Amino acid sequence: MPKKKDKLKDQDHWEPVSPGGGSWRQKEYNEGIYTGQMKRGSRDGTGTLRERNGVILYEGDWKDDKPHGYGKKYFPRTHDRHEGSYSRGDRHGLGIYLWANGDRYSGDWDTGLMHGRGRFEWAASGEVYNGHWVKGKMTGEGIKVQSDGCRLQGAFLGGELHGWAEKIFAGGDRYTGYFKNNSREGYGEYVWTDGSRYRGQWHNDLTHGRGELVTALDRVSAERDRDRLRHRRGDSSWLDSVLSYNGEFACGRLHGYGTAQMFDGSTYTGEWREDRFEGWGKLRYADQSEYEGDLHQGLRHGQGQLQHHMQFIPPLEEEDNMTDGSVTSTSTPPHPLFPGHLTAVQAAPPLPPTMPAALAIQFEPPLEELDLSPQGPAVSVEDVLHTWGGIYIGDWEQDRPHGRGTLQLRNGQFYQGTFFQGRIHHHPSTDSANAGVQPP
Repeated sequence: MPKKKDKLKDQDHWEPVSPGGGSWRQKEYNEGIYTGQMKRGSRDGTGTLRERNGVILYEGDWKDDKPHGYGKKYFPRTHDRHEGSYSRGDRHGLGIYLWANGDRYSGDWDTGLMHGRGRFEWAASGEVYNGHWVKGKMTGEGIKVQSDGCRLQGAFLGGELHGWAEKIFAGGDRYTGYFKNNSREGYGEYVWTDGSRYRGQWHNDLTHGRGELVTALDRVSAERDRDRLRHRRGDSSWLDSVLSYNGEFACGRLHGYGTAQMFDGSTYTGEWREDRFEGWGKLRYADQSEYEGDLHQGLRHGQGQLQHHMQFIPPLEEEDNMTDGSVTSTSTPPHPLFPGHLTAVQAAPPLPPTMPAALAIQFEPPLEELDLSPQGPAVSVEDVLHTWGGIYIGDWEQDRPHGRGTLQLRNGQFYQGTFFQGRIHHHPSTDSANAGVQPP
């Protein structure tokens, strides 16, 4: 048989290594020349395997013709080397493997693979992992220090963070929570070095789902550190104005329904779209006035109501004899703090029969009179309300009264007509029944 013939041929090449012979022999194999102990024709004990040019391939313990026990193995083609325990020819148990590029692993092995507890050092990047391994992959509990200074500690799977873990960034920020494929996924908490924090849901490494954001800075500090805050999150428009937020996030932005406390003391509860008020919402300002209604791109826009809680002004009821562009008074007696009066203004296009209460504003008034006649100054609606106190109900656009509406002062008088870019729209002629909302 061929095997028997080869064995006889190998025996012909046995040579004594030391005077007197004994168990030490030299034998030539296909992979090289073995010098060491033999037992029943097989390498067994301590010996060295060299290439025919003398380069060492393995030196150490042998059993049944295979490396078994403690030994050192060299790889001439790749210039790698391993030193440690072997079992039936495989790296098994404690050992150190050195790659030619300088990478290094020291730890447990199983059937030739990194398996168990071990430490891996990447020479080029300086990264270090110390933890559990499964079949050659970082899997289980471990700690990894990255080249960018980040420190990862927790559950790994297949070389990536997967499960509950903590990531400490080079600058000191910290995330504790769940990961999936190295990205934050599920519940987690992010804490900035200044004490600000986000606690809630994540998806694809971004805040996504229900969460709570709390900024540690007060208003004065926020103004001082605004540039730093913006740099911290990149295009973080919400950090410019939001002190705290509790609600929904999407793709790293305030998006959905939520409540925010702003740096200026106001509070917003409602719908968000990409860090801005969008849709329905309620704003409560620092002076306790409130707006409830539609918003667009962060501005009051559409249907809504804004009122001051110092004194309630009942909604206006249209009278049959009311004319568009007119000034009249209600049956409510004038407030004693308001001796002034409104004079008639030019007519404006008629209002629809059922005008929605789009917005209401009310302020505490001083004691001055204001001329709203066509010959008077072109004052803004909000200036009128700040001066006299009252309410505006009507259309809004880009955060200003614009369209058709009614302005009522707290002395009972009101103006009904057209408004343009926040001002009462004075028409050049009284024949304006079909006039639109045009600039004066």
